[in-house]
Amino acid sequence: MENVIEEIEDAREITEYKSIEEIPRHKASNPFNYDNLTLAKRKTEVNAALKDYPNMPPSVIEMAWDIIQTNPKDEIDDIINNNKWANAPKKERPNAGTYKTMTIE
Repeated sequence: MENVIEEIEDAREITEYKSIEEIPRHKASNPFNYDNLTLAKRKTEVNAALKDYPNMPPSVIEMAWDIIQTNPKDEIDDIINNNKWANAPKKERPNAGTYKTMTIE
């Protein structure tokens, strides 16, 4: 019986009226600990890039912006000049062999 009373009290807390100021708002993640000026610059540049590349997912443009900002220029130039990211990584896949399967009749 005590559990039922506790559940009813919990339900009352959920259904209580809360003003808009009391409702917690979403806080955007900031894994690179950018300051507010850098975040504003990032948002502006990503939005500009989205206009130039409308078929590109926004997350890919954001990732590219973060890579350019967090890595030294010589490393970025090395990646671009040597086409390090031009091809997908090669995965070893079996070209031959026997797979065990079953037949349902």
